[in-house]
Amino acid sequence: MPSFRPNQRNVNAALPVRRWRAGFSMSEIIMTISILGILATVVILNLGSNYEAIKLTLAQEKVEMLNRGLGERAASFKEYTESAASGAVWDESLLLLTLQYRDPDDDIADLNSPYIDPRYRPKTSASDKDFRLQWNGRRFELLRPGTTGSGLLVAFDGSDYGEPRVYPPDFSTNGR
Repeated sequence: MPSFRPNQRNVNAALPVRRWRAGFSMSEIIMTISILGILATVVILNLGSNYEAIKLTLAQEKVEMLNRGLGERAASFKEYTESAASGAVWDESLLLLTLQYRDPDDDIADLNSPYIDPRYRPKTSASDKDFRLQWNGRRFELLRPGTTGSGLLVAFDGSDYGEPRVYPPDFSTNGR
């Protein structure tokens, strides 16, 4: 009868010892760097188009913020009726001041004012390379880069927020 016991001599025989070198071979390193380069290229190309889409979305949110403030003022006090001044930005600035103002006397203050965060302090711009917010006589509209016109500059770095404005004691939102 055959024995299923392993041969003692074969069990104790040592396997040939191979010493492997630590690290990667040159071909493995080149392949890894090539794959990482391809992935980085794809990511960078997608980031460029996403960045422009994000800027457009943020600019549209600023337009909606201002138009929402106009709607709240119209619902609680009266509609703003200042006509648009073409080529100038005083109308946008005056309207923004009006929407951010709250009279210190609560008996005189407009209901629910201020309608826009008083810390929002955008600069003005007439550059066709910037996103700008322009007053058209009824509402704010977005001027995209490449479009001529002046308006409130849309900043994407938070520089359009600062300390609230200090209003003179005789400031009136009625323009008188």
